[in-house]
Amino acid sequence: MSQSNPTSIVIIAFMVLLVLISILNFRNIKVINKKVNRIKRRYDALFRMQDLDVEEILNKNSLDIMENQERIEEISKSLKIVEDLQSTTIQKVGLVNYDAFEYLTNKLSYSLCILDGNNNGFIMTSIFGREQSSSYIKTITNAKCSEKLSEEEKEALKEALMK
Repeated sequence: MSQSNPTSIVIIAFMVLLVLISILNFRNIKVINKKVNRIKRRYDALFRMQDLDVEEILNKNSLDIMENQERIEEISKSLKIVEDLQSTTIQKVGLVNYDAFEYLTNKLSYSLCILDGNNNGFIMTSIFGREQSSSYIKTITNAKCSEKLSEEEKEALKEALMK
């Protein structure tokens, strides 16, 4: 009986060890199975509805990538041209209406400042009077005018520069 006891303990320990190894193996198999299924889903998505082999699909995708890169370069060049042109378009406007003469009301005179993205443009002033009206333009370069500006023109320029 004493001899069978140590042998049965070894057998039981061995069986417990086999059960633990089996449990760990089943767990590992489950993890590996999940990974394989994920890879299979990706593979199926990549090759879905294509009657080509792997090499042909990779070549086709490689060509598509190169074509897209060329398109991106073309679009980037076009964007640069548009950005350059945009800096020369009207972007800032300032308008001041005022009464040029004390005897007139309704603010029929005005100074209109129009600038591009580089702060180049002009100020157009129209002075309305009962007997006559006159209009003139002053050139603005880099937000400055070489001619003397009236208070209203300065205000129109300031208003345009704030935008």
